[in-house]
Amino acid sequence: MKQVDSGKLLITDEKIAQLKSWIGEFSPVRHPFITEVTRDAIRHFAEGIGDTNPLFTDPEYAKRAKYGGLIAPPTLHLAMIGQMRQGMPGVHNLWAGAEIESFRPIRAYEPGNATMGISAVEEKVGQFAGRMLYQEHTCFYKDKDGNPISTLKLWGMRTERAGAVEKGKYKKISLKHWEAEELKAVEADIEREEIRGANPRYWEDVQLGDNLTPVVKGPLTVADMVAWIAGWGTRPFIRAHREMLEFRKRHPGFSVMNELGVPDTPEAVHWDNGLALSIGAPGPYDFGPERVAWLGNLMTNWMGDDGFLKKIRAEVRRFNLVGDVTWCKGTVKNKRMDGKDCLVDCDIWGENQRGEKTMVGEATVVLPSKGKPLV
Repeated sequence: MKQVDSGKLLITDEKIAQLKSWIGEFSPVRHPFITEVTRDAIRHFAEGIGDTNPLFTDPEYAKRAKYGGLIAPPTLHLAMIGQMRQGMPGVHNLWAGAEIESFRPIRAYEPGNATMGISAVEEKVGQFAGRMLYQEHTCFYKDKDGNPISTLKLWGMRTERAGAVEKGKYKKISLKHWEAEELKAVEADIEREEIRGANPRYWEDVQLGDNLTPVVKGPLTVADMVAWIAGWGTRPFIRAHREMLEFRKRHPGFSVMNELGVPDTPEAVHWDNGLALSIGAPGPYDFGPERVAWLGNLMTNWMGDDGFLKKIRAEVRRFNLVGDVTWCKGTVKNKRMDGKDCLVDCDIWGENQRGEKTMVGEATVVLPSKGKPLV
């Protein structure tokens, strides 16, 4: 691995002050991957997380459902963020979590617009990389009349690459090699997944402590992440040939050197073992938004076509490495009324084959009631 000048990669007081000066400045999203929520955009996103729910991919099925046409997975907002204002070129950003509050479903071909900006900056010291910076962005997605559709908050930890390697938090973890019988057991768990679909899950039938049927993702491969990128997008850091050269010239601190001495995207940590090791990870790992979208898949499977995912929040706690399996799980922790809405609150998480919770979160869904007619 070719070394770079570590002095240029440090988190400094001046860089922190610059970031804080940008807090609250919201503007239209630059270079979003999805500019129009087409049928194909919805399908590619669903396929990118392995979601086979026909509500998102089959127009004829969707016509017969509650909303009378195709809607998007609630986590599609993750694909609308485009090029974020980051600051501190060369300081790695470990994606750490997201929260999506939805006010209604995202419909196919409905005009909308997104604005985004930095909403919080806070310095921290962690076990992974010494001096770190918490950086939060907020993105508002609204219809053409300015009415809110969803609000996305996402946050990451800016880390000094050299500090992460020196700390060596993950030195004892190695990539998993799977035996045939182990894979059969994982595949059996995948085949036990249940899409509730057109069979309504009524609020009255839900009990505290109910477990959600797990959704299983993995063992993670690079091909899985290629599918994710096809649905989630390439912006801002995955570009090709001349466009990449022009981007690197505009942002000289952007690229990292791969083992061949070629400037590469920092996103290559997700498929390049050498680059992953250079930031202190045990090997290539998934995209944080991808894992959050898996939890969205868990919730839409469970709530059925007549449910509505009002809010989902997830924090990414550990690396999900190539070769890892994630069992997306959940349990009902509360039932309540909010005006006329029948709400269910769930604790949700992702657990790997080592028994580690690699992400934790919570979700709130609106379920139909037996006392109200289904619309």
